[in-house]
Amino acid sequence: LASEKQKSKSKPVKRKIKNASILIIEDEHILRELLAQLFVSKGCQVVTVTSGLEGLRRLKRKKFDLVLADSKTLDVNGTGLVKKSKKMNRELPIVIMTRDETRDEFNKSNRSGADLVINKPLEMNKVVKQVTDVLMFKA
Repeated sequence: LASEKQKSKSKPVKRKIKNASILIIEDEHILRELLAQLFVSKGCQVVTVTSGLEGLRRLKRKKFDLVLADSKTLDVNGTGLVKKSKKMNRELPIVIMTRDETRDEFNKSNRSGADLVINKPLEMNKVVKQVTDVLMFKA
């Protein structure tokens, strides 16, 4: 009976991440592709861009369930990205990825309204869990 309860509890999480539409904003090619493949393998629909400005253009044209963005792209920092994205859609969950040496950016991103800030280097299984949690919390 306990194992049946555990199985039924995990189903909503799998359903929520499956078919989720995720915008990934990351200027590092390898990381961007790795994240895209990871979330596609979980059943997500993924759009990737290399800059914050392109990410904002995509947000104007398409509805996403979540944005996963680097805190420092060449054209827009994480704080600016969060603020501009939230102006378009206050309910849009935004997860910012940052390096330990950018602790100030981490704090600014939290204050600017990011739903979650995670540190690089990323642990991919942990990222999936964190994104799933944000999606479930914001649902």
